[in-house]
Amino acid sequence: MLQLQALLIPLVLAFAPATARVQESAVPASAGAQDPDAPWTAWCADFAKALNERDPSAYDRCVDAGAIIDRAQKGVPGRKSFMTGFKEGALTTMSGGQGTFAELTNALEMGGHVDFLRLRGTPGARTALFRIVRAEAGVEYLEFELARGKDEPARAVDVYVASSGERSSDTLRRWLIPTAANDDRGLIDRLIGEEQVLARHWKVVEKLIDAVKSRSVESFAKQLSKLPDELRRDKTILLMRIKMFPPDDPRYVEAIGEVRRYFPDDPCTVLHSIDWFFLQKDYKAALAELSRLDAWAGGDPYLNVLCGNILVAAEDWDGARKVAREAIAAGLGWPDPYWVLITVSLRQQRYDETLSVLIEMDLNFEFNWVDFTTLEEYQGFAASSQHAQWLEHLAEKARAR
Repeated sequence: MLQLQALLIPLVLAFAPATARVQESAVPASAGAQDPDAPWTAWCADFAKALNERDPSAYDRCVDAGAIIDRAQKGVPGRKSFMTGFKEGALTTMSGGQGTFAELTNALEMGGHVDFLRLRGTPGARTALFRIVRAEAGVEYLEFELARGKDEPARAVDVYVASSGERSSDTLRRWLIPTAANDDRGLIDRLIGEEQVLARHWKVVEKLIDAVKSRSVESFAKQLSKLPDELRRDKTILLMRIKMFPPDDPRYVEAIGEVRRYFPDDPCTVLHSIDWFFLQKDYKAALAELSRLDAWAGGDPYLNVLCGNILVAAEDWDGARKVAREAIAAGLGWPDPYWVLITVSLRQQRYDETLSVLIEMDLNFEFNWVDFTTLEEYQGFAASSQHAQWLEHLAEKARAR
């Protein structure tokens, strides 16, 4: 959702955040040994601690990569030696500081957020929902499926990824089948539909994957052109297209359009449709999709920020103010909703409001403020009497130290 984030008046250089951390205080405390959720809340606390301490071994104790791979391999025909080798290779990429652990800790290092939202499911079959917001991209949700043996700590045995609309084991299985077929060519003729097509074009798909890893857009596009139309519409390939092409590239919009056309009821379609409608300037529809996503997540104050950005684009200033304040009231302790308020006040040239929000931000966050006279977007404010009051606020604060 880069397009939504780009709407805010930029002042990135002003913010001096502490090292990004998962807010362990957001994880509910156990009510005691008799609390049926005690094993699950303990897992959430251990998971957050593993990320905060950047401890891959602790993360691997929380997430059972082997169980995910076993689920992916279940029922797939293939030579024993191949299946063993596949599992060993998959374990290498999914554990030991790689895979999701690397993605989440990199997001934190780049100033993003990883936040626990809630436990869901029944007491005996819990899932833990986390929201990820990357500094350079949009929102993602990971829902960890938790399980435990008798007298054993809980572990995640699979992960539902909102942007792909499926579990990690399902995604892994998509790649396992064609690779197994290329190992045992007799298996190809036993496959049907897209699985067979994917297996027959696997060499090209491997080059496509290499292009994704190297972030080579043109190499990716070149290999993509070699695939038949039915494989270009494969869900996994479509999601790779969305990931690889930048939002201002027509191929990005085309890929989202094909996801909407061929997978209208897939859970991931809601997430990607927000950008689709926003880019079409159909703000009402974008807000409706955002509301659907919020309902799926069970409520998420961060989505109020994205809603505010859409309302800014629609020039619904009062609506943008309302949802930004709702995000703050809901406890979203980030500067993001305040930037919505700043943007609205500057666009409307309501500099009393700009001053008030800036002071509110200064009292709630640690900032190294830049000189507003050097920023084009702030020229109106910089020329106002309220800017002089802002400078006096900073001077008074400095004198009080």
